[in-house]
Amino acid sequence: MLIIKRTFIILFIFATANIFGQQNLNFKISGLKDTTVFLARYFGEKLYYADTAYSKNETVIFDKKKLTGGIYAVVCPNSKYFEFIVADEDVVMETDINDFNGKMKVVKSENNKVFYDYIMFLGSMKNKAMSLQGENNEKKRNALDLEVKNYQRENITNNKNLLAAKVLAMSIDPEIPEEIKENDSLKYRYYLNHYTISVHELNKNYNTLEKFNNFLLSIGIKLNDSGGIIKKSKDGLLLQSSSVANKISADFEEGKSLISGSYVEFAERKILSQFKNLKKIKSIHRRDGFETSNADKIFESTYQKQINK
Repeated sequence: MLIIKRTFIILFIFATANIFGQQNLNFKISGLKDTTVFLARYFGEKLYYADTAYSKNETVIFDKKKLTGGIYAVVCPNSKYFEFIVADEDVVMETDINDFNGKMKVVKSENNKVFYDYIMFLGSMKNKAMSLQGENNEKKRNALDLEVKNYQRENITNNKNLLAAKVLAMSIDPEIPEEIKENDSLKYRYYLNHYTISVHELNKNYNTLEKFNNFLLSIGIKLNDSGGIIKKSKDGLLLQSSSVANKISADFEEGKSLISGSYVEFAERKILSQFKNLKKIKSIHRRDGFETSNADKIFESTYQKQINK
């Protein structure tokens, strides 16, 4: 169901997250022996070390570091792990070493209650969908799909101030108008081509395009190098770069075929000279507009010569 790659969902959460005050993360894991347990954090699709604790009496506590909001994982022996959300709140969760998700109970944490309710709901819907294979069950499958969409919308609306709701919002399929579904040409083109992250709005460690690109490259994101990795406007006030699109499988009347998927653009709009001394900078104080020469190179993110490198 995820339309935007998990890489960029997690990346967006990371880039826009705040560093909160020290949180207390407490996990009761039945069947866990006294041992070293790691806290890891997602950067892109990979997990990276964040902290260490020693479990005692089936309990693991992480409470010594200030953590940036995002998606984390508790990593137990034999690389067994479960995910959870870190936000501006303490977390208390209980589970079993042999069935993390199935036995998960969120004792304290509004974000993780929403997060795991959603995981459990999707799991139950998947099981129902598996039992409805065959042409005779098409109406029931459509009703099931509608139930999932209604659940997603309701949870986002009711929890819009939570980080967990932002995760759900980015995982929802776009609505395709009925008139496009019936159009043999347009129905294959109705998807997100790209979206843009304004890096100057990020925290100070990533608020220039050079810093942000270095971070992307460090986690294995391939960047479009047509015209240089950073494309500059003539006045030097608009800087742009973009990821390279991945190949995705698409269904056509002739069968499946690999086509270019979506990509992400990154833009840095510098402050106009007449506003550089202002204490509070707003979007109207930054370089605005569209740069054709930059855009032509950005669009090459879907070209085969970029994708096949």
